[in-house]
Amino acid sequence: MNVNARVLVVEDQPLNMELAVAILENNGYEVWTASDAKECMAILQKGRPDIILMDIQMPGTDGLELTRLLRADPATQDLLIVALTAHAMEEDADRVRAAGCDGYLIKPIQTRLLAQQIAEFLADRPALSLDGVTEPSRTGYRAAKFKCASRQFGDPCP
Repeated sequence: MNVNARVLVVEDQPLNMELAVAILENNGYEVWTASDAKECMAILQKGRPDIILMDIQMPGTDGLELTRLLRADPATQDLLIVALTAHAMEEDADRVRAAGCDGYLIKPIQTRLLAQQIAEFLADRPALSLDGVTEPSRTGYRAAKFKCASRQFGDPCP
């Protein structure tokens, strides 16, 4: 597991936030939190997380729109972004992918699996070269590696 990896959890529901933070901190992750798009952007001005867990249904600027904004900004376009969603249909996965997310996790959070799922997303990410460019490019990587890491009742994700 990637101990000390920085995880930014963007979640507007306090109980979901509390659960994710507790699980990740108990597994050695450094957790940053934001309850909306504005807080997320402020945090990203101060530092870069290794991965963002992005709730897609937030009031105001939702997680998909925030992801689009992050992908459009050269300073944040290469961030690893994983959507958190209660929607598990194939068209929902298509919307998440189209917004620029690297993958998604289905809510409710699987408490016994969350830390390992985050480790898998981090392990799949190609390392940055000295000039800050990944090979293949992040855009190609997202398209090739988009995945759902959650399993509901033992069934594969759509």
